[in-house]
Amino acid sequence: MLFRDFVTNLSTGRQDRGLIHYYVKRVSQEQAVRTAGAVLAVMVSVFQVLTVIAPPQHSEASSGSSNDVIYGGYSSKADLLRRYDSDLEIRAVYLQMKITRPMIEAATNGSANSSDNTWSVGRLPHGSQNIKFTVAGGRTPFYVRPLKVWGAGKLFPGLHGVNADGNEFWILYDCGNPVVKITNQPTNPGQKETPTPTPATPIPVTPTPATPTPSTPIPPTPPPISYNCDSLEAIPDTNNPQHYAPLKVSFSTAATATNTTIIGYLYDFGDGTKDEGNNQTTTHTYTRAGTYTATVRVKTGAGTTAINAACKATIVVGTVPPPPQPKYACLRLNAYPDVKNPEKDAPLKVSFSTEKLVENTGFISYLYDFGDGVSKETGLNPYEHTYEKAGTYTAKVRIKTRAGISEYVDDCQYAVEVVSPNLGYKKSALNLTLVDSNNNPTNAAGTQARAGDKIKYTLTAYNSGKGGVEGFVFDEAIGDILEYATVIDQGGGKLVETPLPGKAGAVATSLVWPSIHIGAGKTVEKSFVVQIKNPIPDTPIGKSDKQSFDLQLDNIFYGQAVSITLPPPLPKRIEQVSVTLPQTGASAANVGIALFAAGALFIALRNKLIKHELAVLASLHEGIPS
Repeated sequence: MLFRDFVTNLSTGRQDRGLIHYYVKRVSQEQAVRTAGAVLAVMVSVFQVLTVIAPPQHSEASSGSSNDVIYGGYSSKADLLRRYDSDLEIRAVYLQMKITRPMIEAATNGSANSSDNTWSVGRLPHGSQNIKFTVAGGRTPFYVRPLKVWGAGKLFPGLHGVNADGNEFWILYDCGNPVVKITNQPTNPGQKETPTPTPATPIPVTPTPATPTPSTPIPPTPPPISYNCDSLEAIPDTNNPQHYAPLKVSFSTAATATNTTIIGYLYDFGDGTKDEGNNQTTTHTYTRAGTYTATVRVKTGAGTTAINAACKATIVVGTVPPPPQPKYACLRLNAYPDVKNPEKDAPLKVSFSTEKLVENTGFISYLYDFGDGVSKETGLNPYEHTYEKAGTYTAKVRIKTRAGISEYVDDCQYAVEVVSPNLGYKKSALNLTLVDSNNNPTNAAGTQARAGDKIKYTLTAYNSGKGGVEGFVFDEAIGDILEYATVIDQGGGKLVETPLPGKAGAVATSLVWPSIHIGAGKTVEKSFVVQIKNPIPDTPIGKSDKQSFDLQLDNIFYGQAVSITLPPPLPKRIEQVSVTLPQTGASAANVGIALFAAGALFIALRNKLIKHELAVLASLHEGIPS
């Protein structure tokens, strides 16, 4: 009934006047409820406005992933520089990609295009092209891989600049991973070619304070340069006091140089023999009687001295009856490879023993040339040498005596063969649940598995080289598999979880087998079985790790990748149908809440007006005749 009708009926006597007190009491009760609702709606509206004016700050832990270089990313350039200065590992990774602190300071906002020949760095391998490296102070290994493994043509926001090689780089906001646009990327993922700009050897990092670059000073006047040969001392062999020929003479030169460097000595022994070297001392043997004048000049970075009186020496060699004819020769070279290394793998230790003939002269040493670029003069017999790399080497030796050095002979040469392993790898996956017409498991690689399916992975290492390999370890990273499956048969392996420092409980999970020896021509296989979870988890894809919970089982064994997809569960189908969400935001939400508050306030005020009108009627009721 309308309020107008109620008043009309009341005045004409058609309405029970006793009800007016009931309505006054009822409206009073409603007034309290409606007033409380209006106050609450206004408070909600004010709170919504405040959330727009002061939005919540980004939480670094809200979207972190074990793949992040900076867990959860960074909020600003100043935040990134603070982390760069305080964390040795982060600084080492950026310097590995030729990104220095001044380059970060000069960087501006931009976006890396995944299809623009860009490569990113992360803590976990992704896709089939992964180049592993380590850095000084690194808590985990790192991997370089194409950015397009997260999808072609995608844009990733970050600070944008140019590194020391002149290549563009981005440091992504949500993970701190560096991305570099390079010119030459690997064409064959199996070759493990390291893409530019990753160096083969990690760059040592020395913390340096961020100080302003000083202005270039005016270069001082170069200091004066001087150099001089001070003396030449000649000392005949003390074992030949009569100075009979042949006479061995030791020469020693003294020289000074100011503001330059001595780089050599030019000897002229006066008998037609000359010698140039970088030692202050040398020896020369005069084989004929006579008087000789030896001289020396000093060679420096600024020039060579002239011959002066101080750097001359006179040597007098006498004549003696011919001594007995000396005899010296190498008779045989024997080689004994290490018996503990029967396959002759590199590195290979070989013990050399030399048989010699020395008569009427004094023995000095053995002169070894091991054929691998290493030479050695030693008095030890036998003598041990280690060949570090595989190959065939010809070792040879000569005998050094006071009368001279023997010639190389065939009997004093020995061919040493050092072999090495050549490992290759394979990986396969079989669906034990889905079988063919012959009841044989089907190939699971590249297929879609179902909830509850059992998948058997097989890892193969084969040695096609001539040598064996000791201490080989099968190590399979299965973190991506465990997102959707459970290991039901470890195949002799052991699950190893390695905590990632500072990653809020994140771990890297691997299946590791004990180390083994793989002989030449041998093949070794390791297998394990997992079962797809039922139901399939509907966990959404990670924000910073796009391959986390992506309905795909990916793992790589020495470059051999196997991928198995999964059907999306029901929640994921709903997400696929709803491609976009309504275009709402802070403004739309504020308008809706404001309208709600205005409606609540209007109803409260209207109820207050009715209460007042009923109170007026109640006061008039007492004067209306019945």
